[in-house]
Order: sequence, then C-alpha cells, then structure tokens
Amino acid sequence: MKNLLLTPLLGLAAMAPASAQQVLLDQQPTRTFGLYSETSPISSSNADDFSVGAAGATIGEITWWGYYDPSGQPGPDAFGIRIHDNTTSGPPFNYNQPGNLLHEWTAQQPTRTQTGLQGQSFGGQLDEYRFDFVLPSAVTLAPGHYWVEIWNDTPSTPDSFVWGCGTLDPINGVPGFQFSFTAPGTTWQNSLVPASGMSLQVREPSGPTGPALAWSGSCPGAGTVSVNGATPGGAVYLGYSRTLGPWAVPTGPCAGTVLDLVTPTLVTVLTADAQGDAAAPANVPAAACGQVHVQAFDLGGCLGTNVLSL
Repeated sequence: MKNLLLTPLLGLAAMAPASAQQVLLDQQPTRTFGLYSETSPISSSNADDFSVGAAGATIGEITWWGYYDPSGQPGPDAFGIRIHDNTTSGPPFNYNQPGNLLHEWTAQQPTRTQTGLQGQSFGGQLDEYRFDFVLPSAVTLAPGHYWVEIWNDTPSTPDSFVWGCGTLDPINGVPGFQFSFTAPGTTWQNSLVPASGMSLQVREPSGPTGPALAWSGSCPGAGTVSVNGATPGGAVYLGYSRTLGPWAVPTGPCAGTVLDLVTPTLVTVLTADAQGDAAAPANVPAAACGQVHVQAFDLGGCLGTNVLSL
C-alpha cells in the first residue's frame, strides 16, 4: 500500500467534489498567541471582522478555538457571542472596529472538544479546545463588513479563558482584530498583531450530512486514514493542501461548488465498502506536520468531509 501523503498524483480539480456546507470564514488556530476574553477575573473581550460578498450570507454555525489559563480541567462555560456591523474609530487612525449590535446570544454552552494539541499564550503552553456553536436560528447578512465578538462568563471557576489567534482567511478575512477591557466590549482598541486574526470559523447552516475523515496515528509517523459515511461502493478521493479554502472547483460535475482546501493535490482514490467505509495505511513525514491540511470527498454524493490539520 502506498504512503498516501508522499504520493501526489494529480490536481484535485479533476475530482470535482464539494463540501456539504459552505464555510464563509476559515481561520484555523496558529497556537502561538492568545488574548483573554472573559468577564472575570480579567475583564476583557475580543472581536474579529470579516467581509460578506455581493451575494450576502446566511450564518448557522460559529466555531472558535481557545484555552484555559491555568491549563487544567475547565469549569462550565457561559459564552457570550455577538455580531456587530462595522464602524471606524475616527481620526487620526480610522481603525475599523465593532459598530452597532445586530445579534447576541448569552450564557451559551457550545460543544467543547479538547483537540489534544497545545497553544502558546501568556500562561505558557495551554491545552487547546474547540468550541462549536449552532445558532438557535440562522442569521442572514447583507453584503458588507461584520464583527464576531466572543467572551466567556465563568466567575465561579478559577480558569481564565483565552481566545486563540488564527491564520487570516485569504478571501473573507480582514487583517487585525479589536479588544476591549470590558466584557462585553464597549470601548475598542486596535490589536498589536494587524496581519493576523482570531481563530474563527463561520459557516452556513448545516446541509446534508457528509462523510467523516479520521486519522489514527502520530505526526510524524505511521497510522491509518479512514472515511465513514461515504456512498457505499463509491469512490472516495483524498487530497491535501498547505492552504485552507474556500476554493471553487473549476470543472467537472460539481463545478462551481466550494471546497475547504485551496488548489488541493489528489493523493489517492479509495473505494468505500458496502457500509460506506474506507481506510488505508499512511505515513506522515515530518515536513507535513503543522503545514498540511487533508480532506476527503465522496464523489457519489459530492460531499466533503471535515478537514484534518496535521
């Protein structure tokens, strides 16, 4: 069996698969920086901005990554999530910053998943968590410039919440973010890392359930890549890229649909069994760790899996 991540075959455009769910903003965690975003004991809030194109957008899910300082067993969450329009700070700097409050959800407990990785923050190396928030009802945004503000209200626990930074989305991301010394934010100040953004993913409401991609092994090292929930007996394509999407497929039966990897390389084609499962051994080189993103696609359903960042 070939080493999947060492054998690029041809451009992914020939595959013509598609994601089941449109990702409007994708800023994966850098794990190198973070800012406190909480009501207590350090009152502060952070907000990151993004753009919505001429077609507008409908938001159904928001994901972010963060840490608890000191790292340990975190207590219950009570997140506040806001969406603002954009305004400017005025002269002499004219920074973009959160404007009118458009939508707000308070005391939320999103799905919290420990990723098994760590991030560097003011408190040193901290355990990383992913937070998935499904909006109670979808929000429609007209074309324009918007902000997502997030803070955690956990006064009964000793943990300080840190919202981690992320790699700027090359399409809809806007450089820089804002912070406030209150939670929720009131008076906003420009961040000191203007080329970055917060770790944040904004998605449209969930569509059809797609197949799931998993990796069992080490990085670097040997392991098994597996796909579940694909079309029984159908082809499953595995691709990788160093750059996260969105990226539109230019040709094929699903032309115009959007993938989560930019200009991916096809590694191999697997065949799902009668239950829709497929698996193969793989060997991940050291050069891929922290650099490569992997996604699989069910050609029969034209559905993409989740993205694995090695």
